[in-house]
Amino acid sequence: MDIPIIHSWSLLVVSVILLGVANCANAMNWLNMLQCIKVPASFKAAYTSIGISIFGKYIPGFVWTIIGRVGYIAQQYRVSKTTLSTLSFHSQIITLWVGLLLGMIGLLFSGKFGYWGWLGLIGFILFSFIIYTPYFNHLLEKSLNYILKKTVYIPRLSFRETLTLMPWFFINWGIWCIAFYLFTVSLYPENVPYYTGLGFAFAATIGILAVFAPGGVGVREGMLVLFLTQCGIPLKDALTISVASRLWFLLGEFLFFISAGFIVLFKRATPIS
Repeated sequence: MDIPIIHSWSLLVVSVILLGVANCANAMNWLNMLQCIKVPASFKAAYTSIGISIFGKYIPGFVWTIIGRVGYIAQQYRVSKTTLSTLSFHSQIITLWVGLLLGMIGLLFSGKFGYWGWLGLIGFILFSFIIYTPYFNHLLEKSLNYILKKTVYIPRLSFRETLTLMPWFFINWGIWCIAFYLFTVSLYPENVPYYTGLGFAFAATIGILAVFAPGGVGVREGMLVLFLTQCGIPLKDALTISVASRLWFLLGEFLFFISAGFIVLFKRATPIS
């Protein structure tokens, strides 16, 4: 792996700006989910709750990805953490569903669906059952009732509500994919296929599912190398781009964290009394 050479600063800057736009789309996803269960949250609160906990996903395990944003909303709006955690879990499942779909489309365009494509398809079908059937909700509800020894109600998203929420998830992933494509072009001046950006959805989704790797570190980079080489990018350049992309994405997360921290310090959301 070589030190990356930036061939287009303008494309690199635009890709970082798009990361910021994607952060806003991510907040809209969470806000729409909260509105489904009548939580009167503001966009500022949704944005802040994700931003201040963004680095929690680098703590080992899948749990923090789900509950990191829950504590802030629960405190601000006095909503059950159990309810919010379940809602956050639903949000994560939809995120994975959309990411796998876009990733598989990218693999199809590359002409090398292969093992990872079939594995993604199995995950896609599994998440489809979780999202669109009430059975999973009922099973989770019964499990929590048994463990907590009390009645727990888990909010259910109807098929119509889920379809209504989907566009923002596609927008969020779409912006990330476009940003990654521009980032790749800024480092690799040769011909880069237009579907290369979809490799980010594929790699990031596999990284999220790899619960043994905090933040998908290592796993996402490996999947990106695999995808980029399938797109015709030489292995050496693919390795450089994949490792550099971690620093690039960390920059976007850092800006998210700083902006959310600024809101907490200077424009604190007003708690619901």
